[in-house]
Amino acid sequence: MTKNFAESSLKWKDISFSNANPDEIKEIEKLLNTSLLIIPSINGGKLLSNMIPTLKVPAERIIVLDQGSTDSTYEVCQRYGVEIQQLNTPHTYTQCCNIALGIARMRHADFVYIANNDIIFVTDVARELLYEMSNDISLGAVSCSQVIPLVNDEIGVLSHRVYWNLDRTEFEHDRTIPEGDIYRLESDFCEGTCVLIRTKAATEIGGFDDNFGFYHEDADFGIRLREAGYTTAYLPQSQIKHFAGSTFAQGKSESRLNYINNSRKLFTDKHLGYGLKYIDHGSDVATSWNIINQNLFPYMKRYGLIDNERPELLFSHPGIQPYDCLYSVWETSNLPQKWIENKNNYKSTYLPSMWNLNVFKKSGFERVHYVPLGVETDIFQPWGKTERQYDGPTFLWFARVQYRKGYDVMLKAWQTFSIKHPDAMLIVCGHGVLPLGSKIRSQARQWRKFLRFDDDKARISYRETITPLANEELASFYRSVDFLVLTSRSEGFGFSVVEAMACGVITIFTSYGATTDMMYDGAITFGGREVEADYSDKEFSQVGNWWEPDPEDVSTAMARAMNLTLDEKKAHFRKALTLVRTKFTWRNTCLAIRADLKKWQVKKSIDYKRDVTAAITFTSIVEFLKQVDLLQSSRRDSSIKIPAEINLIEAFGEFDREFYLKKYPDVKQSLIDPLNHYIFYGWREERNPSELFDTKSFFAADPIALKIVAGLNDLGFGYNRDYLFAKITEWQIRGLRAIAEDYETTDEYFIDLLYKIALNRKADADGLDHYMKVLARSPRKRKILIRQMFSSSERAKIFPFIPKFSLPSENVGSVDSYTRVRSQFNLSGSLRDLFAITRR
Repeated sequence: MTKNFAESSLKWKDISFSNANPDEIKEIEKLLNTSLLIIPSINGGKLLSNMIPTLKVPAERIIVLDQGSTDSTYEVCQRYGVEIQQLNTPHTYTQCCNIALGIARMRHADFVYIANNDIIFVTDVARELLYEMSNDISLGAVSCSQVIPLVNDEIGVLSHRVYWNLDRTEFEHDRTIPEGDIYRLESDFCEGTCVLIRTKAATEIGGFDDNFGFYHEDADFGIRLREAGYTTAYLPQSQIKHFAGSTFAQGKSESRLNYINNSRKLFTDKHLGYGLKYIDHGSDVATSWNIINQNLFPYMKRYGLIDNERPELLFSHPGIQPYDCLYSVWETSNLPQKWIENKNNYKSTYLPSMWNLNVFKKSGFERVHYVPLGVETDIFQPWGKTERQYDGPTFLWFARVQYRKGYDVMLKAWQTFSIKHPDAMLIVCGHGVLPLGSKIRSQARQWRKFLRFDDDKARISYRETITPLANEELASFYRSVDFLVLTSRSEGFGFSVVEAMACGVITIFTSYGATTDMMYDGAITFGGREVEADYSDKEFSQVGNWWEPDPEDVSTAMARAMNLTLDEKKAHFRKALTLVRTKFTWRNTCLAIRADLKKWQVKKSIDYKRDVTAAITFTSIVEFLKQVDLLQSSRRDSSIKIPAEINLIEAFGEFDREFYLKKYPDVKQSLIDPLNHYIFYGWREERNPSELFDTKSFFAADPIALKIVAGLNDLGFGYNRDYLFAKITEWQIRGLRAIAEDYETTDEYFIDLLYKIALNRKADADGLDHYMKVLARSPRKRKILIRQMFSSSERAKIFPFIPKFSLPSENVGSVDSYTRVRSQFNLSGSLRDLFAITRR
């Protein structure tokens, strides 16, 4: 019985079309026969003849929008029984998409596929996408992974989805994928190469914007879908091959540049220009505020919402200054009186739950806005790594042990439940689950990041957290259980419920407080009664009520969850996932903040920041490097060893500094070391590293240099970025030590250089004066100053991404070593630019 239960916990998470039951398959066939697949094309006869046989879609549901072709298009459509609608003249892709939507509405098609003519289906894409769309009413558009084949090679570049970085108005393919056999990835938008669209959703937002023509019309469509409350996603196991030979891609490069230029500017003008000052404090302390910051800051930046000239966003309770935008939270029915005095001070107050919103409104806060928090669904997802330890039904209680978290309620409920269900196991996890001085704590063993004690008689496994779990570890922990039980007397948000739902865990919680936002039709909740809140441990009084859960009702709810059939579990699973994707992701959080800012901020005029030619060059060279890495990895001779330990100078031994400075005078004028410039700038612009190599041949010939550049620039492969920055720092220290022994260099110059390299700033008057006096008393203390500066707390705050490491050996102290190190990089140049680049 227990083994069957463990096996069933995997089955309810297999919700792909390949696992559909006969009734579901029949329903998909019905939907497919009322949907449309529309292909814009011009002189694409040869492409269509390759594409159409792979679609596995009834021919009468396929329409080719022909634009005055003079090739074999008509004959190909006739051969395959495909409808052809003649537009007679060339149209933009956006116009074709709107025509496709118009046909779908006219023919009452609930769903419409729009696809390039230069693709073939590798899997049963049409049914796979339609199955997901039919099971998620919030899904507005869904797409599949694509392989872009390399010339004369079966191996191609695999893109799992697209994403944007609106901080720079960039739109890219994503080649990374979370661990596990992942079924669905949430996305910023869906690329128009092959996409299934919900006709109702497209109609609701007014279709595509014809002003885009070509390029980024799909990103504009996606952001408007998300603003309207719909989601967009990719199914990475569904796949097409994209031969990148469609009509307009073969046009003049000048025309493409003009379209891209226009589209990037149009997108920027339409959607950007709002923001808040928001400081990334970089703390890894395991508090709710820090968890929010660690996730929200990078998303806000990627959504173009960080603007240091705007009002500041602060996470705190009412009363903190400046009185700009406040993100706050509370758990009881009344606010502390001293907070209410600040009710009219803030431009906006953001609350993570409707419970919070109503409590703040009741206290007189008028400028309040609902901004639910989220989870990173790439990490918190059902199909990743799991470490299941028990065959029987496994319940998890996960929280810090505080009275308001209801640990006592959970233990009482388990006493009743475990008598009737002896095969079940409870894991209680968090800080304080093994009380100090208790017998069970004295018998606990240290295991990974826990103190662990297993009480076999009570069927409870206690896990006292020693250090915080990383998000990936936490997600794996959730996936290793069947049920989460939350017995809090009240919650301001309820991270554990959303995280567990996102991981496919059936959750059991109270229908009181913030967690009411997480209820879906049929959600498993338990009863209790409202009682006066006891917040004396936080020195708050008269703060209204919270909830007292009924342990018997908790036990009953657990039994109800355990006795669900497989189909019922799948239904809960889908409903919970849909709720998380629709409301509780960091994308949703960003869009909710943006929606508020649009109400009261004056929109700024934003430059899309990068020259369009440079953007195209960057994209093309990155794609080339990724292809090179793919081929090098698949064909590398096993005798070729990629060293774990690297030397930056040796790795770029073919780089010609004199040639580079002579060839590119702007580098010389910038005073940036030429190799630094090439590593961070030059390769992006396809500048030549020497007279003998261009950038592509240089990296194609040297896998080590390729992995260094890839790692430093976050290309999704290559050496670890933190390790590389540590090597660069070591390089800097050795160079500074060499200069420290050159006593022709003045103390003032040395101190100023040390400040610039170690702290990325000029030496202030006080600091310069202080260190000048130190060196005047003891000239031999230069090396000690280097150690102090690189070990300082100020440096740690400036460069938190650089890990701690042992400072390099002192043995660089000769004139020869000084000459050698100084020749390796231009120390009279501006090495601070190296780090200025990486911090942007």
